[in-house]
Amino acid sequence: LDTSTKARVPHIGGGGLVAMGKYSEKLREITCHGAARVDDEGIVGLSAGCLALENVCLRYCYQISSVAVIALAKNCKNLVKLDIGSCVGVSEEAIQILASSCFSLKHIDFLGLRKITDKSFVPFAESHPNLEWVCLQGCDMLSDSSVIALSLSTKLNLTHLDLNSVDYVTDKSILSLMQHNRNLRSADFTFCSITDNVVLKLATRLPYARKIGGRAGFKPVNKAVVAYNMQTEYLRRLNKGQTKLAVYIRVYLQKRYFQKMK
Repeated sequence: LDTSTKARVPHIGGGGLVAMGKYSEKLREITCHGAARVDDEGIVGLSAGCLALENVCLRYCYQISSVAVIALAKNCKNLVKLDIGSCVGVSEEAIQILASSCFSLKHIDFLGLRKITDKSFVPFAESHPNLEWVCLQGCDMLSDSSVIALSLSTKLNLTHLDLNSVDYVTDKSILSLMQHNRNLRSADFTFCSITDNVVLKLATRLPYARKIGGRAGFKPVNKAVVAYNMQTEYLRRLNKGQTKLAVYIRVYLQKRYFQKMK
């Protein structure tokens, strides 16, 4: 079910989701991206009836709080994907409950959850070794302890990690990723407290990496990481059968773009 603003049915609210919980027991996926009327009452009612839910997206549902996430954690044990990005009402309590449930989670998006700290996220990371895709962008209360716990727990499973604007992450986290997460394919360290040399070492140690570093405007890790990303992009496109001329033009345009951004 897609009730997001893109689906042009953003007016479904709590009452509708409660009714769905009663009559849609086999529902496995629901997307409420930006649905302003979706609230805790609706998600609690939905989770009580739809125990088979696997994929849940509540991004930009600003009425959602810890109450809804706790209900999902207690009722929907088979969750594989949970997107609660920008649900600013979600606090530490919800993450602590998640730490003891939903062990099948592979994809989490905690974008902008500024209330969570190492106290709740470290146990969560340690109890979820199957995580593959992790977004912690804007979770600025987290530190190296959370990233290292995630690194040690997920090991070869982790393929994507977004730490954009997690200010307290330092080189210690990068060294742990370098040692334990060789299957990492993309990572964003924009505005983290890290140095050029450590990120370059990480990029050269990851055989499957496509993008390591940060977006334009990222002060540390600029020229060298951009060059590395261009080289991996070049090789990847060649492997897909594109002509050398097309690849060269693409990389040249990327280079011109990054030069303008400096």
